[in-house]
Amino acid sequence: MNYFINTAINADVQDLAETDLLKFESDCEAKIKKNQQNILQFRENTGRISDALKTKYDKKVAELEQKNNDLRQKIEIYKADRDRRLNKHETEQRIIKDSINEESRPAKPDVTG
Repeated sequence: MNYFINTAINADVQDLAETDLLKFESDCEAKIKKNQQNILQFRENTGRISDALKTKYDKKVAELEQKNNDLRQKIEIYKADRDRRLNKHETEQRIIKDSINEESRPAKPDVTG
C-alpha cells in the first residue's frame, strides 16, 4: 500500500478516535452534570424533610456520587484505551513504512569473493 494512503488512513483513524472520545466525554459530562444538579437538589431539600425521607435522600445522593465517579473512571479508561489503540496503529504504520523503504532500496552488491 502506498505510504501516502497509509498516512491518510492513519490521520482518519486518529480523527475518528478523537471524535469518538469527544462524544463519549460529552455524553458522560452531561450525565455527571445532571447527577450533580440532582445531588444539589437533594441536599437543599434535606432541611425540610423527615428523618425517614432524609435516609432515602442520603442513599440516593451516595448512588449519584458513585455514578459520577464511575463515569469519570470510564472516561479515563476510554482515553487510555484510545491512546493504546492509536499507538498500536502508529507502530503498525511505522513497520509498513519501514518495509516499503527496505523494498525500494537498491540491492547491495555482493562483495564476497
